[in-house]
Amino acid sequence: MPMPFLADVANHIASKYHPEAPWTLIFPQQRSIICFQNYWHQDHPTKPLPFCKTLHTFITQQTNIKISPYINLWHQLYDCFDKYPSLKKNIEEWLYWSKIIIQDFNWMDEYNLTIDQWIADSHIMDTSWFSDTQKQALTFWLQHSTRQYQARIKKILPVVYNDFQKKMIQTQEGYPGFAYRQFYQQLLFKKKENNNIPIAFIGFNALSPIERNIFLWFQKHQKAVFFWDVDPYYINDSLQEAGFFLRQNIAEMPNQLPMIKHLQKKPPAIEIYSAASTIAPIEWVKKKILKLLNENIKPDHIAIVLIDKNLRKNIFYAFEDLQKKISCQFSLYEPIQQTFLYQLLYQTWHLQIHWSKKNKICLQTVKNILKNPYIRYHTQCTYDECFSSLQQANTEGKPIVFTENILSHIFQKSTDILLYIVHILKILQQTRTHTTHKNLQWEYSTIPYWISDIQQLTQQTKNIAYKTEQLFQIWQQYVKTRALPLQTSSATKKILQIMGILETHNLDFDYVFLLGMNEKDYPQEIYLPSFFTNEQKQQFMLPTKKQRDAEYAYYFYRCLQKAKKVWITYVQQAGGKKGDMSRYLKQLAYETQWVKTIGTMDTPMIATKIKPIIAYRQPHESIQQLTPTAIHTYLDCSLKFYFQYVKRLREKKNIHDQSEAMLLGQYLHQVLAEVYRRKPIPRMVVSEEIQHLLQTLDSVIQKIYTCDFHKASSKSMPIIQAMVKKMASKILMHDLAAAPFQLLAVEKKIEILWPIHQEGGKKITLQGIVDRIHTKAQRIWIVDYKTGHVQGQIPSIDSLFDATLPKRHATAFQLFFYAWLYQKKKQPTLPIVPYMVQKPSIGPLAWHQYFFFQKIEKHHTKKIEDIQTFLPTWEKHLNHTIQSIFNDKNPFIQTVHQQKCTHCPYKKICQRH
Repeated sequence: MPMPFLADVANHIASKYHPEAPWTLIFPQQRSIICFQNYWHQDHPTKPLPFCKTLHTFITQQTNIKISPYINLWHQLYDCFDKYPSLKKNIEEWLYWSKIIIQDFNWMDEYNLTIDQWIADSHIMDTSWFSDTQKQALTFWLQHSTRQYQARIKKILPVVYNDFQKKMIQTQEGYPGFAYRQFYQQLLFKKKENNNIPIAFIGFNALSPIERNIFLWFQKHQKAVFFWDVDPYYINDSLQEAGFFLRQNIAEMPNQLPMIKHLQKKPPAIEIYSAASTIAPIEWVKKKILKLLNENIKPDHIAIVLIDKNLRKNIFYAFEDLQKKISCQFSLYEPIQQTFLYQLLYQTWHLQIHWSKKNKICLQTVKNILKNPYIRYHTQCTYDECFSSLQQANTEGKPIVFTENILSHIFQKSTDILLYIVHILKILQQTRTHTTHKNLQWEYSTIPYWISDIQQLTQQTKNIAYKTEQLFQIWQQYVKTRALPLQTSSATKKILQIMGILETHNLDFDYVFLLGMNEKDYPQEIYLPSFFTNEQKQQFMLPTKKQRDAEYAYYFYRCLQKAKKVWITYVQQAGGKKGDMSRYLKQLAYETQWVKTIGTMDTPMIATKIKPIIAYRQPHESIQQLTPTAIHTYLDCSLKFYFQYVKRLREKKNIHDQSEAMLLGQYLHQVLAEVYRRKPIPRMVVSEEIQHLLQTLDSVIQKIYTCDFHKASSKSMPIIQAMVKKMASKILMHDLAAAPFQLLAVEKKIEILWPIHQEGGKKITLQGIVDRIHTKAQRIWIVDYKTGHVQGQIPSIDSLFDATLPKRHATAFQLFFYAWLYQKKKQPTLPIVPYMVQKPSIGPLAWHQYFFFQKIEKHHTKKIEDIQTFLPTWEKHLNHTIQSIFNDKNPFIQTVHQQKCTHCPYKKICQRH
């Protein structure tokens, strides 16, 4: 390939280099410096190396100003608002607004604007041509609390900006634009410069106005030279966005190197492939690389560029075996929020917050902590033993005592949350255990980063008495900006490079793999909220979508610039939808002859015989409780029961993902419960009360919607609300006709302890939640509401436990279970009647007060008017099923009825369907 850009720069500077006048070389990033130094030592070993610095380092050394991310500066900005206490929001909101304000201040300094120029240009919108409807909509929008708050802040920004500038000068810490502007102002006040010190700016692309002013000042006063990494393909064509910035740069600051003509004379051979999934290209790339290595291609001539950031860890671990043959450099970073360590610390924060507020630990948080891999690898006791101890201590209000080191420190009430978090991290570091878990092996090495971050946060917040939940919000914002290196080495010589596309700046490779070039992934769609209007952004040339796309285009063509061969992949099915290749690929195929292949990745499927899954419950795996749903699941498919209730592989419940039928059922149940809970229970319900309940039904429906269902994404929510109102009204009208009756319970949880013979008489909790229980006409009615149509006939009690049947009556099983629980718990003398309320498939809403036994051979039915006569048979079958669940000799196996696998959440594990 042609000479790499940095090698060409090294030769050019070496030819003019004199030791008595050492050069200062300024680069955009550290990787460019390392690569440049390698070329220098390789080609000019006898010559002293010039001073090499990044622009950030150069400016901080000249100004003594530390450049910090915005999260390190928010507390200084917060102090500037002391004059305006009404504008100080809560911590969570303030962190959001402070990020926008600091970002805008940074733009002001980077683009050499004045605060008066910004505020004065905020012109009033001309609404004279708006219609009355549009004016009303605009008035409503402007009156929104967020818009009003934004307008109030904008009025005081000049004062805040000046105060903030003084604070940053005092602390010598600021955002990049502040440091650059301070440096430029220092340059303007300098009277005499040493023109004998050569300085060169190497490999830059997009320059902000303040950077351009700095470069031009050095060009005028120190005769600075510039090395632009460009190609005529996109420089000479004004329509090519990749040359958007460089065309202006070269016009003002001429390039010391002639433009190469590689892309025009000998373009790369480009192959574009679609992949069936995000991770499909990984093994495909490994095979390609092994083939290149067998052809004696040097590893450092190959680069893998990850456009899709989700591939980071996958490729990091997939290339472990390849690293036995060659060295690989992973210039990749993993966001903090995607680590197990973050999840553990997140839950410990919640533990302490809940503990300090209610003087009790939150059991759900306890479960999440105990399931974390760090806890599993650091403790000897089982999950159930730990949870039982914590639950008992929590209920009885006793101190929590653990012999396990890590648990004893986590479940200790803290008065200093940041000190507590650092302490937990140090305990993990000290008690680090050997584990085959790949993520944990890497995460253990990152613990010093975590400790350093928390200690820095402690230093920033030490002068303000924040509450624990406020510190949690600050920490959450802090970790959003942090990522940890997957590999700490920074070498770039004789090794295979695996990096993100921004790290490819100034680097050249013969063979390049670009993975994940999907539209919206590249170029990325980024929205940055700002106090600047879109008109102001265009007027002042602030970062806009057009400029960001120009930067992305440059990096893309830069990867192709000197390559011999390039392989590019994109995902055909992205997120369940058909994926599109990036528009840069379409443009490349349309405008050039470089693309040799556009096809589908060859990932052959090897058909293997799937063996049936047989699982056994391990001694440490216990089941705390059983519900009718759990037992019914066991009879349907014991392997599904194993996954769900033994291994606890649960689906995440999210109201956004629920079907309309589920939303309707939940909504109706909550409305009916709320209606009857407005007065003490038990009580006698009379007709006058029900008439009043009918009048208040609308307000109850709206209250339940506001509290629990307003986040539901279903577009049919208005229809669901109307259906809930209709069904609830019909049920109340039926209750009105049946009144008076004695209401005993609503949404009543009933539980009993049942002995397990296989475990030495140990008892299991059997429980259920009954929709409603009332007495009428000397009977106890066990009620279940159903929004769908359910048959009221069952062949026999035996049929409810027959696992060989393709279908069993789930509703009847559930109601019989509730009735049996009630009989065991209360020992009533009155008859017990199970019945359900349901909407039939055809016709109006109906009450099914009874279940019926059907004798199939004679096609006649028998009404169940008292369930107690059937309970001995029921209890016999139920006890047999429960003992079977806990019999360790009984395996959990797949169901014989494969139609049940269609909608099973575990079908991908089972691979039956």
